[in-house]
Amino acid sequence: MTHLASIWICWMSLSSILCGHAPMVAIGAYGQDTVEVETIDGSIRCEIPVIGAESSEITILGTIFPIRDILSIRFHTDAREAQPRDRIILRNQSQWTGKILLDPQRPADTVQWITPSLQSPLTISLDDLVLFATSIAPVVPFPQPDPDSDQLLTREGALLSGILEDLNQRGVRFDDPSFGSLEIPWSKVVAFRLVEVPVENPSPLEGTIPIRIRTVDQSQIRAHLVQIDQEAATFSRSTGQQCQISLDRIIDIQFELGRVVALAEREPIVVNEGAPATTWFPWTWKKDRNVLGNPLQIGGVVYERGLGVHSISRLTYSIEEGDQFLTGIAGMDISSRPPDEQDGIGCAEFRILVDGDERWSAGVLSWKSAASPFRIALKDAKSFTLVVDLGPGHHILDRANWAQIRIIRK
Repeated sequence: MTHLASIWICWMSLSSILCGHAPMVAIGAYGQDTVEVETIDGSIRCEIPVIGAESSEITILGTIFPIRDILSIRFHTDAREAQPRDRIILRNQSQWTGKILLDPQRPADTVQWITPSLQSPLTISLDDLVLFATSIAPVVPFPQPDPDSDQLLTREGALLSGILEDLNQRGVRFDDPSFGSLEIPWSKVVAFRLVEVPVENPSPLEGTIPIRIRTVDQSQIRAHLVQIDQEAATFSRSTGQQCQISLDRIIDIQFELGRVVALAEREPIVVNEGAPATTWFPWTWKKDRNVLGNPLQIGGVVYERGLGVHSISRLTYSIEEGDQFLTGIAGMDISSRPPDEQDGIGCAEFRILVDGDERWSAGVLSWKSAASPFRIALKDAKSFTLVVDLGPGHHILDRANWAQIRIIRK
């Protein structure tokens, strides 16, 4: 080991001790066979572990970890392929990017989906399909979904409600009560949403490992693990179909075994928001979006989950029995960058209180600052508060994000 590497490990160990959790073990830089395994006690850099569907534990650097103590395996940075792609969302909240394929020989009431992460098309039942959106569709194409009707958005901005009757190579046949049966060519379709129908899904097998895979093409797949090895991740979809994705297409695999709860899935018990000396404050906090309703982004990284706020903001949450740690990343949203890059604008102060006492502070972060990670012990406490206060520029562009914020449970 080089002298520089030894210094790096010592610094990481000291930093981890000061933060109150186990140190990250470093083994050189990321390589083809190196991953970061996140455990309940911290992260370990190691060779790619082999994990099967029936694995109950794995050994990392000589230490045995129960599978339940493994939170995720990271293969890459958050760098993603930038080319725009269409996307679909399925009933189990899987999201696939790619392109729809309408082979005339396909089974009835299905579509086929071509995605960069798989070598062969997926066959998707229309009963399993929630949303189709083209690459030009808004982030949220249907902000007010109709619970009783299918919906379709056209390039001209028309929003149709009714029944989606057919998908064919020419386009979409859609029956709207106001306009009758319409044949809309694919070139005019921006997005469509199908009303949910009762479908009996097979129960997951006892002892299976539910996972969520994020890929470089921005797909997010919920499935059950079959195997992870040095080459690929093999998984089983809810339909029973087995698929395989090469590791060079995967950002990370998250193990959904009940140890992690996204904070967006809980509700604050107290919300205090507002600007000083005025009652006008249109920037209410949002789940999984920045305060403007757009994706959470700090610097060049987009985060799927988290909270978007604007100073002044105080969100207080109850700590439930079994809650162990609060982890996440704090930073200013990319939209807080002022047009003229004026100093003092787009800044805010981040703090976290536990039972009223400050347990973490990033100080003042600006739109130029790197994201600031945190990990805070919650055991035996009753509540915590996420605080975003005014920066030097009063409250101008103080759009702040609590990204990937989550609770790790016992």
